[in-house]
Amino acid sequence: MGRKSKSRPSFFKIMIKDVFTRHLRLPPYFVQKYGEVLPENVRLRSSSGETWNVEIEQMNEDEHFFTRGWSKFAQDVGLKMGEFMVFWFNTGDSTFDVSVYGISGCERRISACNSPVDRSDPDEEMKEDACDVNIDKSRAYVVANEVGTAAEQKHDHYTVEEANPVFKLLLKKHHRSRVFVRKSFAIAAGLMDARVAVLQYPPNERCWPVLLERYSKLSQFRIDIGIGWADFRRKNCLVYGKNYSFEYVRDKNVIEVKLIDG
Repeated sequence: MGRKSKSRPSFFKIMIKDVFTRHLRLPPYFVQKYGEVLPENVRLRSSSGETWNVEIEQMNEDEHFFTRGWSKFAQDVGLKMGEFMVFWFNTGDSTFDVSVYGISGCERRISACNSPVDRSDPDEEMKEDACDVNIDKSRAYVVANEVGTAAEQKHDHYTVEEANPVFKLLLKKHHRSRVFVRKSFAIAAGLMDARVAVLQYPPNERCWPVLLERYSKLSQFRIDIGIGWADFRRKNCLVYGKNYSFEYVRDKNVIEVKLIDG
């Protein structure tokens, strides 16, 4: 992962429509900011070092797409609906380093024979599984503890700011595999119909895709930050008993998680 320097321009895309197999739109803000150094022809480089030649084409005044060569790349790496990609641009050699995250929330590596391979650490996954002790079977326990009583919800110190919606959470052990998202935050952040969200833990600029899980059978609203959260929590060394803020940053389209006490 050393090739992904924090200083390099980057953006992410979620595969949410079937057109991603034919072309992919670059974020307008990325093009606006770096368009002067974007060439018409670039290379996409996977984590295994393989490269694909792709053309960047301007469709109209403010829309730019990966076009010619993109379909082959999408087919070779086996892109699927709901997957998540991060692009790091190297201005010196017109190359984008690309990472692909499966719907599990884990980065997957493209092997030399172009078959998707999960990059998660088996040992770490076994440790996490031992801690989580069958999340599906213990869901009733998690729901009871996370929705909790009115008194417990006060410990979350929940607030929503006008510019960027924010909620604050006292991290507890029952948050090890999921975090409950309040309805007002989900509405303000545009997450009511979203399937995937992106977390960051500043100053680390790595993007962490997480799946949003809904519970339609409950009597009250419920959306959880689910698959991907445990890996984010573990890799960023979040500590139980500490307070953290979750701020949806509109300009970046990410949820920044920050420690708010020592």
